[in-house]
Amino acid sequence: MTLQEQRELSFYRPVAFLREERGVVLVQHSVSKRVFVKKVLDVYDRRVFQYLQEHPVPDTPRIYYLAEDGGKLIVIEEYINGRALQEILDEEGPVEPERARRIIISLCKILRDLHSAEPPIIHRDIKPSNVLVAEDGRVVLIDMNAAKYYRSGPARDTRLIGTHGYAAPEQYGFGVSDERTDIYALGVLMNVMLTGQLPSVAPAAGPEGEWIAHCVQMDPKDRFASMEEALAELEPGQGERRAGKTKNDAYLKSYLPPGFRSRNPWKMAVAAAGYLVLAMGIVFGQFSDNPADEYIYRAGAVIISALIILLCGNYRNIQGVLRISDIPQRWLRVLMLVVLSAGIFCFGIIGISALLELSA
Repeated sequence: MTLQEQRELSFYRPVAFLREERGVVLVQHSVSKRVFVKKVLDVYDRRVFQYLQEHPVPDTPRIYYLAEDGGKLIVIEEYINGRALQEILDEEGPVEPERARRIIISLCKILRDLHSAEPPIIHRDIKPSNVLVAEDGRVVLIDMNAAKYYRSGPARDTRLIGTHGYAAPEQYGFGVSDERTDIYALGVLMNVMLTGQLPSVAPAAGPEGEWIAHCVQMDPKDRFASMEEALAELEPGQGERRAGKTKNDAYLKSYLPPGFRSRNPWKMAVAAAGYLVLAMGIVFGQFSDNPADEYIYRAGAVIISALIILLCGNYRNIQGVLRISDIPQRWLRVLMLVVLSAGIFCFGIIGISALLELSA
């Protein structure tokens, strides 16, 4: 951990333990006096937390700060005042079908946003204790500790994570987790809300029971194919996107240039200023006295600059595709980015020189 990261974390003073056994602490920022949640994770996918920090998903806790230290990830995230669904069920028992349906519909929409990330984010630990009902009535999905990116390829999950009863068969090594893994857990959750039991013990009846049965099939191919399809069955007309809206906002934001994806005004202002300075340097800079060579130099400068910016800004998760994000040491990730950027620059210069020789 760098000195700057240590200094930043020192502003968050412990107030109370929320889940002491899991390293979850309520903290208060010594300057702003705002209250946050601090987590220290042993098992995590940093790429997921990084993505959620840059692309906040509605009705999930917003992530404000990340730092790695000795193989652990320190997360500072939004504190949401509310009651866990588990607490509500413990106190009130099974809920009415309409209330259960409303909660599941809200979770479907949250998961739809997560699944529309690039690549899709699978939560993998949906259960009553990870669902909050906020004071304003919002349903909030918390605890991304087990979340992972979905990538086609591996025949089965290599790390078994989840909660017994809610975890789909593929989470036990019988396949690879994908969107249908979360659909399975949603079905179990709805059954527990309605009957107080797992669907294998006391399956719910009626239309909700039919929906649950479709979710909890052992073979993923027999479940709803997507969160859109599952949502459409619960709330007809809401599972389909509006005409021309084939991707949700979280997906569309992933196409924004580096510096604009987080929608942070300061970051956007700095990025815009940087892009403007770079553009002015390329447009008004003097590269050659020959007009033809000048054009080649300018085009090359645009391509080289764009490639380096997209790489270092992790555009469309390019660092994940190149497996840079898989490197646990931050300094090594930075070194790899520096080496690749230098390589892009050198090969770009070589390419420009070759074009100049051909045009001579």
